[in-house]
Amino acid sequence: MEGKQKAGMEKFKADFKKKFGADVQIYAPYVYDAVNVLAEAMVKAGSAEPEKYLPELSIGMSRDLELAVACGSSWVRVGTDIFGARSG
Repeated sequence: MEGKQKAGMEKFKADFKKKFGADVQIYAPYVYDAVNVLAEAMVKAGSAEPEKYLPELSIGMSRDLELAVACGSSWVRVGTDIFGARSG
């Protein structure tokens, strides 16, 4: 990022640290998205009980992308196809 975007991000990071006493975590957006997916599944199921909302979740990954899409997945992680396999 450059210019105004970088300045905005630096301000956000400083404000966040001041308010919460911790640095911004890189995985925070993923957690935010995951919580929203869970909340949507709970709303669809009309329940916060896992046995009722888990069937509403439809999640796939790079290695099963075609099957996940064919089955109507609402959430597909494709990081491996974009970035390659993790080392180790």
